Amino acid sequence: MADDRRLGNCDAELADGPGLTEWLAGRGLTGSHEAQQSLARQDAEEEARRVQWVAAAPPPLTEAAERASRREDDAEEALAGLVARQYPDPVQRIRTLVGWAGVPPRHSTSMGGTPWYELAPRRLLLTEPKETIFEALTSAPLSASQLDGAAELFTCLEWKGAGIPESLRAALVEYVTATGTDPMTFRMDQGYGTAAP
Repeated sequence: MADDRRLGNCDAELADGPGLTEWLAGRGLTGSHEAQQSLARQDAEEEARRVQWVAAAPPPLTEAAERASRREDDAEEALAGLVARQYPDPVQRIRTLVGWAGVPPRHSTSMGGTPWYELAPRRLLLTEPKETIFEALTSAPLSASQLDGAAELFTCLEWKGAGIPESLRAALVEYVTATGTDPMTFRMDQGYGTAAP
């Protein structure tokens, strides 16, 4: 009789992983149970962060943001098209996107990093001409979320180039120095300015 346990087919499928985890925990072997609890907490954190990002989207973009946050097919392209239709004026579009881009810098989770979908507003901003971005950000005072978004935009790896207008740079340095998180201050120091004394 042939042996079915050949190379590549040597592991039995575990029928009840959670049951085994509980059984082991009942016998003092809690590592698997603790790992499962940690994974569940991380999943809950990530979902809460995703929901918060969608809720921060400008109202006309909420549904498209939801689809983008779930990484549905062509969702980000649909979001870009909707942004262009809802905000045809470039200054309004940039100011709206910069405010939305200001949501991630103040969030942190135990996993660290920034989810891909949260960078969608920044990717859209990077398609705008730099001169128009500067015009939009210096045309009127910026809200706190817009300052957060601008501070992050000018420190991202994709931002290449043109010096920031001095009035905007000084305002960002002052704002991040006064209210920024440690990571925001570090990125600023590496990017467009150093913390004010």
